[in-house]
Amino acid sequence: MKIEFLPLSQMSSLEENDVKWLVIAGEKLVSPLEWVQKALAGECAIHRISGEAEGIIVLAKIGDELHVEGFAGKGLIKHFPEAYRQIRLIAASCGASKIVGWVHRKGIEKLYRTHTKGKPGPTLWSEEI
Repeated sequence: MKIEFLPLSQMSSLEENDVKWLVIAGEKLVSPLEWVQKALAGECAIHRISGEAEGIIVLAKIGDELHVEGFAGKGLIKHFPEAYRQIRLIAASCGASKIVGWVHRKGIEKLYRTHTKGKPGPTLWSEEI
């Protein structure tokens, strides 16, 4: 499995699968267009997951923290330990001292509890008006 940064030059011509995974990663809170705009503004980085698993992960460096803003894909549950290992490498390579993951789904919460040393924090709530 490979996690690779998608350069800003590719933001105007994302593959159909990338857009599909961005829709799911946004969980009805962030659209693919908003992810791309955030990437172009330097607020996050979009990475493609390929190989034994496929999908998208959106990461943002905020201070000394690497935030997992969203991720979605196929085969990620089975290959989560490898994905997590690579996310830790990305965090180390950008000088982050902490990884923060926003967890909205019970299945993702279980993965974090099983495969990471992370501690649960407050849940993000969102209300549409």
